[in-house]
Amino acid sequence: MKIVLIAPCDQTNEWKNTRSVFVFPPLALACLAAVTPSHHTLICLDETLEEIDLPNDVDLIGITIHTPASPHGFELADRFRAAGHAVVLGGIHVTLCPDECLEHADAIVIGEGERAWPQLLEDFENGQMKQTYSTEPIDLAKVAIPDHSIFTRYRYRLSQTVMATRGCPFQCSFCATATLFGKRYRTRPVQDVIREIAAFPRRFFIFLDDNLFFDRKYARELMQALIPLKKYWVTQAAFTVSEDEQLLRLARKAGCMAFLLGFETVSQANFHEMGKPVKSIEDYKQAIGRIHDAGILIQGSFIFGFDGDTPSIFQETLDFVQTINLDTANFCILTPIPGTPIFEKLDRENRILTKDWSKYTRQHVVFQPKNYSLKDLRTGRLSLYKKFYSLRSMLKRMPLRFPHIFWFWIYNLSFRRGIRRAESIEYQTQLTSG
Repeated sequence: MKIVLIAPCDQTNEWKNTRSVFVFPPLALACLAAVTPSHHTLICLDETLEEIDLPNDVDLIGITIHTPASPHGFELADRFRAAGHAVVLGGIHVTLCPDECLEHADAIVIGEGERAWPQLLEDFENGQMKQTYSTEPIDLAKVAIPDHSIFTRYRYRLSQTVMATRGCPFQCSFCATATLFGKRYRTRPVQDVIREIAAFPRRFFIFLDDNLFFDRKYARELMQALIPLKKYWVTQAAFTVSEDEQLLRLARKAGCMAFLLGFETVSQANFHEMGKPVKSIEDYKQAIGRIHDAGILIQGSFIFGFDGDTPSIFQETLDFVQTINLDTANFCILTPIPGTPIFEKLDRENRILTKDWSKYTRQHVVFQPKNYSLKDLRTGRLSLYKKFYSLRSMLKRMPLRFPHIFWFWIYNLSFRRGIRRAESIEYQTQLTSG
């Protein structure tokens, strides 16, 4: 049987057809490829880097979609089904909005797909495929190592990704991680993770975990095992990692170059609304100091649009990131992903302006802010980006040691390029829409 797996990407994505450091291989497809029985022929397509050219003799098409890509994913699914192909949809948006997705598919997979996928293929071969396959969070000791070989024909700038843990015990109001992976924190056997990383041909890779260091005992074991590999990597982490300075030093020795940390806001009024375990701005400053002292760079992530925000939030954020010399940062518009507490709150208050999921990119305003206009939110964010990534700002923040300086310039210049592309796409969209 010939199977095609697709990761869709529409033309408005600012990273489409680029070799950006923010374009990674879709790990979900590698996970499914690893559990696809060998007697099937499997083709994996990443639309971020190529247009979809579907072979005529395909038996089954699987499409993995996240919320902003879902309208385009539905278009592809409808077109393929009209041509007589069977289509299966999976991914986070299916888990969040299963009924909507089922309208565009012969079958859907809710939750983690590694367990359901082999059973679905067997059912399809026997003419008994069900409409819905749903699985509980699986034991990561029984998960196959992803098949990264399916991406060897693509020229990703950063091609090596791995996930060691799943699940998140935190209940951030804007985040769908717990919905997809569950609230229970689960870990893969360290030896499996190391075997996967050791097989990477390059020295740099990315952990895609939402919080690699939540289980500190596990994290220490993993860091110790990473040291002999002599590789470099970056990961997401929670601020609680800064409480363990010994673990920070161990992570740096194991090759950690940078953490992505979710600051989300510098407004004390927003902390309760976010649901994050942060008490004050002073907590942020102390954590940043300890992480920098350990020799680890920080990319901060900020969100604008919380009810505690006022138009002054942009200048307050700029003052904060310049004072602490943050290495890189991304600035996002609050995006109420369906299934999250923030979406339910705004929907109850009739403040959701559109349910066109293609706008849910963290760059568009899809709800009515409380204390400022839609235009102020859009222009304030863009102005902050330009000021933070000005040449003067970058030179002021530049680290003075190698290899930190190398990765600093790669990420900062990539953000500058992304800002220009996003502006161009938004301008062209406005012209097209009249």
